[in-house]
Amino acid sequence: IKQQFEKLHQFLRDEEEATITALREEEEQKKQMMKEKLEEINRHISALSHTIKDTEKMMNTSDNVCFLKV
Repeated sequence: IKQQFEKLHQFLRDEEEATITALREEEEQKKQMMKEKLEEINRHISALSHTIKDTEKMMNTSDNVCFLKV
């Protein structure tokens, strides 16, 4: 009985280790995906900021009528 208990205990330790390893890998993948999404969002924010600045410059020029035609 003791030997069977040890086998079961070892099996459970192995299962725990495999589960923890899989969870760590999943965590790393999700971190990487979040990092990539954040970089993409930052690029979009930067592009929008440039568009806003360009639009503000156009609005501040003396030829506001030209801006309205565009």
